[in-house]
Parts: sequence; C-alpha cells; structure tokens
Amino acid sequence: MIQKSVPLRSRGRRRALLASLAAATAFSCQLLTPAFAAPAHGAGGDGPRPKPKQPQAPAVIHGLREFTADGYFTPPAGVTSVHVQAWGAGGGGGGGGGAASTPLAGPGGASGGGGAGGFTWCVLKVKPGQGYTVDVGTGGTAGTAGPGGPAGGNPGSPGGTGGSGAATTLSSSSGVQLLAGGGTGGGGGGGGGATAGTPGPGGWGGSAQCTGRDVVNRPGEVGASGAAGGGGGAATDGIVGLPPSNSGAGGDGVIGGPGGLTPGAAGFQGLPGGAGYLVVFW
Repeated sequence: MIQKSVPLRSRGRRRALLASLAAATAFSCQLLTPAFAAPAHGAGGDGPRPKPKQPQAPAVIHGLREFTADGYFTPPAGVTSVHVQAWGAGGGGGGGGGAASTPLAGPGGASGGGGAGGFTWCVLKVKPGQGYTVDVGTGGTAGTAGPGGPAGGNPGSPGGTGGSGAATTLSSSSGVQLLAGGGTGGGGGGGGGATAGTPGPGGWGGSAQCTGRDVVNRPGEVGASGAAGGGGGAATDGIVGLPPSNSGAGGDGVIGGPGGLTPGAAGFQGLPGGAGYLVVFW
C-alpha cells in the first residue's frame, strides 16, 4: 500500500492552527472558571467563619401618654392605632345628718358613698399629626354636713348629697371618640329626731362607651349605702394602674352626728370623689 506524503508546509500550518485552538480554549477556561477566595482563618480553612449579618428589622415605635388633667394628644408619625383606657370621675360621698338635741336625742343618719366612674378600654384608629382633645373628669364634691338641732328637743337636719363626677372624654374634629361617665353622688344622712336619722343611699356608677374596636365597657361600681357610713364605689382595674390623685373611685360616706347632746351634734362632711384618668399607649 502506497502512502501519500504530506507536504511539510501543510503540517506546519496544521500545527499552528492546533496551537491557536489550544490557546483559545485555555483562555476561555480561565474566563469560565470561578475564582475561590482564600480561607479567612488559617491556611486549612478550619477556623471559625464570620456569621452573616442579619437583616435589620424596621424600627418599632412604642410610647405611652397619660392624662391626669385636660390636654391634647397628637399621634407621632407612623402610628395609626392606639390603645386607650379611661376612667370617669367618682361621685362625692354624702354628708352625715345632724343629731337632735335632748330630750329627743336621736343621732343623725350616716351618708351614702359616691358611685365610681365608668371604665372603657378600646383600640382607636388615629391619624398621625392630628390633634385629639382629652378632657379628664373632675371628682364630685363632698356632701355637706347636716347641722344639729338647737336646744329644746329639736330635730337635726339632713346632710347634703355628694356631687356627681364628670366624664372623661377623648375627642377629634369629628366628635367624641370615647367617653367614660362619672358616678353620681351619695345621698346625705337624715336628721335625727326621736329616733336615728335614716341612712343615705349610695350613688350609682358611671357608664362608658367607645367608638373604636375591641371595646370593653364596664360600669362604675355603685357606692355603698350609708348604714354605717357607706364606702364609695371602687374603680375598675386596668392594665395601667391609676395614680393616687386620680382614683376614679367614689367618695366615702360618713356617720351622722352622735345623739344625747344639747344642742344636737352636727354630722360630718362627706369625702370628694376621685378624679378621672386617661392613658394612651401604642
């Protein structure tokens, strides 16, 4: 078999072409091959590796505003709903009745305690930057003491009824959003005569209402009757405690004037109701 010889010039051209293809392939591999970073710790890469950074959570806005007196609430930027708890003011305790003078000698009747303010807790939608007016209820005034009877066997006078507590409200430009009503005052004790004066009745607790959602409305506790100087109605417990000066409770009733004296002994003045309170938190 006769083999044809390949000219030297053709062999040279083929070798040059193969060399060019090999160089191009190597360059392409360098471009396509990813570069691996050197280990961060130690030549062997067996040291602790830095932890990846956690994504930063957006800032959460929290705050609390309490009102022991009238004022304004302006929601900060980003706040579109708030929790509100509010107490109405308590009614004042009634005054004790005055005793009769001897020989009637009847003691004055004890007075009734005032009713507690109503309580509401709800979630209100608000607009950042909009002003909301807060009116904190003032406590009911104390009932006046009944005078004792003059000498000569005269009966004593009844004590005065305590004043009603005022409502605590939160209002916007569209009207009242929340209202916690005040309790009514306790009744005064009756004046003494030949027998003891009649006890005064306790005041009624205030009501409450809110236009928001997740609403809890509780009426104020009724004040005790004046059988022995009736206590005022207790305020409803909330998540946020009431400050001492703003109890929302009804004022206590008191005893009447003691009998057997000439002239008759006067009764005692009742105690005022606690002021209302409102707190906003988000």
